[in-house]
Amino acid sequence: FTGSVAFDNKGYKAQFDALSKNAATKNELIQATSKFEQTAREISLSVSEKSIGRRNLLVGSAFRRQGEVSYIIDSHPYFISMNDGYGGTNCAYMSKSGMTQNVWCGAMWNPVTVKPNTKYTFSMMLKVMSVCDERFDVQFIDVTYNSSNNVAFDTLAAADKMETFGWTLKKITITTPSLCTKLRIDAFIRRNGTAYMCRPMLEEGENYNGWTLSEQDYDYVGGNLLDNARTL
Repeated sequence: FTGSVAFDNKGYKAQFDALSKNAATKNELIQATSKFEQTAREISLSVSEKSIGRRNLLVGSAFRRQGEVSYIIDSHPYFISMNDGYGGTNCAYMSKSGMTQNVWCGAMWNPVTVKPNTKYTFSMMLKVMSVCDERFDVQFIDVTYNSSNNVAFDTLAAADKMETFGWTLKKITITTPSLCTKLRIDAFIRRNGTAYMCRPMLEEGENYNGWTLSEQDYDYVGGNLLDNARTL
């Protein structure tokens, strides 16, 4: 084998080439090459996800149990796709193909406790599989004094009409209103279309630092649907 390893402030790179022990000339060398490369940004995100603590304000962002994250409208629920999301995590599958009327199929976090007049960054991985007659939107609504408020003070247009794509990071930095302490977040297909949403995240600040669970989420192996079984 011949090989090289390099590490600098741009990232980490390794390459190894296998040579045939029976090669008579250079033209007969076996062309077997192994390469590995990580950018500094990828390393930074990986480290921050694992070691900087749980910064996510959205409970249930791993979509481990059906209904753990509320439906916007109960009659048009999303469904959990197991281990089919970005990086092998679960994701929310939203499909309303063929619908001609608004249905608002999606996930809702309500309420999320926030600080007034503060910057927060929302992020998620999104995959749109079929054409949406309406955009895939994420809306941010102040429900501090009116729990039924439906007027968004900011919106992330995550997918436009007639747009499809594979797993893509979508993010937005918002500033909460001056008196806002309770936030509602709706992520949804409005009408016709099919999409997968994975790893939603809301954290304080202006930067995307990778996905974590929330402090209210508990690590567990398996998928027991019986609440409180652990302490029975």
